[in-house]
Order: sequence, then structure tokens, then C-alpha cells
Amino acid sequence: MSFPLGELVAGKHPRKERERRRDEQRRIEADTFASVAQEFIKRHASKRRTAGPIEQIIKRELVSRWEDRPITTITRRDVIEMVEEIGGRRPEQP
Repeated sequence: MSFPLGELVAGKHPRKERERRRDEQRRIEADTFASVAQEFIKRHASKRRTAGPIEQIIKRELVSRWEDRPITTITRRDVIEMVEEIGGRRPEQP
């Protein structure tokens, strides 16, 4: 990847710019729903007697739906739609 001469003239250092972009990408990845959900499972759900089923539900219903989405973009409306969709399913037959 070449660094535009205009940015060099503006005083931007190519290595620092690459590092800044890499740090920004890491921050974005750390703020995805999947990473936040995994952290929740590790910190809270794993301490429960029912940790396995809780983790399965979180992964099946939430992570599968919003995995790569930044956590801050998930709205109340998104959650309501998900709850309505889940509530509208027919119960599984034994």
C-alpha cells in the first residue's frame, strides 16, 4: 500500500497512520455484538448453574443475528423485533 504524498506533506507519518488504522480496526472488532456477548458469557453466564443452556440461547438467538454488528448500532426496535419473532414461533414438540 503506498502512502499518498499529500499526507506526508501534511505531516502524517506512514507507520503511525497504519498503526492508527490497525488500532481503530481492533476497536471496531472489540465492539461487535459477538465479542461483547462472549465477554458477557465469560464474566456472568459462566458462573451460573445453567451456564450451558444460557450460552446456547445467546449464541443461537442473538449472536447468529447480530454477530458482526457494532454493539452501539443495535436499537430497541431491533430487540423488540427479535422478541416478537421468537414469541411467534411454535413451541417445539417433544
